[in-house]
Amino acid sequence: YVTGNRNVITSNIFTQNGADAIYINAGDFNQISSNTIYNNVGDGIEILGDANNNSITSNTITDTTGSTYAINISATAVDNTYLADNNYSGT
Repeated sequence: YVTGNRNVITSNIFTQNGADAIYINAGDFNQISSNTIYNNVGDGIEILGDANNNSITSNTITDTTGSTYAINISATAVDNTYLADNNYSGT
């Protein structure tokens, strides 16, 4: 759960969490890259609130239950999110 600005979340493994693997609420200029996200109960990555100018790149997201979003930008107040080279697989 990230609420601050300019955090770097990189090269981690998130697996079988009881909620979203990475959750950003109202944080700006965060970098999320090169993470492996596997079979979490919630979304792989969720951004909401007034979160702007975040970068989500080169993550591998796997969901074998088919019940969540790989990347969920769930608020209309989120602006300028950069997405590139993310891989998703699931059922």
